[in-house]
Amino acid sequence: ADVLALEPGPNVMDLTGFSEEVQALVIAACLQELWKTATNTYIIIPEAWAFIPQSRGNPVKWAAQHVIRQGAANGVYIVLDSQDITGIDKAILKSVDCWLLGRQREVNEVKRVLDQLPPSQRPSAEEVTKLGVGQFFVSAQDWCKKVYVQPAWATEEDARSIAMGYNMAQVVTSELPAATLPVRANYSNTDVEEIIRLNDLLDGVREERDRALEKLAA
Repeated sequence: ADVLALEPGPNVMDLTGFSEEVQALVIAACLQELWKTATNTYIIIPEAWAFIPQSRGNPVKWAAQHVIRQGAANGVYIVLDSQDITGIDKAILKSVDCWLLGRQREVNEVKRVLDQLPPSQRPSAEEVTKLGVGQFFVSAQDWCKKVYVQPAWATEEDARSIAMGYNMAQVVTSELPAATLPVRANYSNTDVEEIIRLNDLLDGVREERDRALEKLAA
């Protein structure tokens, strides 16, 4: 298509099946068009480490820099999604004013998370490693708060209590297939602790896999 036409509300572009190079070209083209024509728009880039990498050039970098530096005048902002901070271009990260930071287990990545938070309100490294499912630290300007991302089915009271560390039986993980986690309202704290333990094991397996793949690619 020659025109990028956006409908009211969320617009999703599915680039599944295209190579990473083609995906980068499409994302860069969309950023350039939205930077010139859009107003009051948030652009979400998933897996930002792949499209705005620190170690190599990418067409998305140039376009993203223009949006970040000039887009705010028209209410156009970029939201970067990544499993860690390490791989994203540091020139881009310097412009980030609002952080939503989840659990990290690797020591250096924990330090990078803490470095983004105001020193006067900075949590401990242990708190970062023990964030539960749906829990994050949000940092904007000079403040930092621990929050819980509220699912549509949860009440505001439950979401607030989980964010404060209470009522953990309301936590439902999205890591496990629905067939292994029957929907019910009476999960005990023991149930949830076991789910979180299994998620930790899965995270460890994924980390080992990633390290093995890196060695093979070296």
